[in-house]
Amino acid sequence: MDTLVTEQVLLLKAIAQGDEQALASLYDATCAQVHGLSLRILGDQQMAEEVTMDVYLQVWQQAGNFSEARGSMLAWLMMLTRSRAIDRLRSVQRDQRHCTDALDEEYPDIEPLLDIQAIQTERSNNVNMAFQKLKPIERQVLHLAYFSGLSHTEIANHVSLPLGTVKTHIRCALSQLRELLDTENTL
Repeated sequence: MDTLVTEQVLLLKAIAQGDEQALASLYDATCAQVHGLSLRILGDQQMAEEVTMDVYLQVWQQAGNFSEARGSMLAWLMMLTRSRAIDRLRSVQRDQRHCTDALDEEYPDIEPLLDIQAIQTERSNNVNMAFQKLKPIERQVLHLAYFSGLSHTEIANHVSLPLGTVKTHIRCALSQLRELLDTENTL
């Protein structure tokens, strides 16, 4: 068994005993993967952050239920993340249907005022267009951080750049995306 896996299993055992520092260490080691998967499933930063927090709360409450015989700690964590994200997605869809049903009952002859799908498609297109305007290295590090779920250190190793340079590229890329999207929204 490799040392990282052993260390993570030991962290889970410590969490099961109520060790808050162990939870913080596990969070630091795995939050990029958890958040990345949540974001891929939900497509919404705020909901992904909420799901990430929910997952670590569940880890805190159920660390004692983890069994190495059923799979790796990371697989268990990803399963928790996937389940929580899908539950959140279903909840949002149910709420949207409920709102639409309530609107239909209140105004049965009026077409819905907002086409949510069209708005989401437009936002997605705007983000994709802004993303394509970034430098190739900035696109690469953002993709690795937010879609592949790699930590900054893992990205630095992957692209063979110093950690500080990777952090600078990510910070600059996010700033430029914010500017491009703000400009797009004001037009």
